Amino acid sequence: MSTLLLNARNISWRISGRTLFSGIDFSVRTGEALELRGPNGSGKSTLLRLLAKFQQPHEGIVQLNTRRVGFLGHKSGLSGLLSVFENIKWYCTLAKVHYTDTELEDRLHLFELTHEKQTLVQELSTGQVRRCALLCLSLAQYNLWLLDEPTAALDSRGISLTQSLIEQHRKNAGAVVMATHSTDPIPEATTVELNVT
Repeated sequence: MSTLLLNARNISWRISGRTLFSGIDFSVRTGEALELRGPNGSGKSTLLRLLAKFQQPHEGIVQLNTRRVGFLGHKSGLSGLLSVFENIKWYCTLAKVHYTDTELEDRLHLFELTHEKQTLVQELSTGQVRRCALLCLSLAQYNLWLLDEPTAALDSRGISLTQSLIEQHRKNAGAVVMATHSTDPIPEATTVELNVT
């Protein structure tokens, strides 16, 4: 039996007197995925921020039925002045999860960051920073993932890894809402189309 995690009803947002989107309705249950699609400027990132409750919609209601929500935006949320491993440990502390160093080493290997373990995040490539942020997200045991272009700056291996992470998260009774331009849709995902008005 699936559980309702997110319910969005009649969501509207205006900017500079212009309606960016209106009448957005959807719900997300455990095991489900929803893709937000549309051209640049259509409001995908804004809608994700509303779902995360960083801002309130001008109209409508966002109901979250879990406090275990992970948000990955265009910025990684990592500290450039800390090493990859220090960021991971700090993230685990914030998320109140515990892993042994051996388990974290295995995760570093999976994300192809073993050799960057002691490297400051500010010295990583954009793709490596993205992989580190995804690694942290995968550790946190959040029920609902809100992802803004999660495969941006990733190579084909990174994209494949991200797709596998999403699939595994859903199998573990998680759910995903993802803003994307990807031409490869998530299997069995619902799509919400946003258009520039």
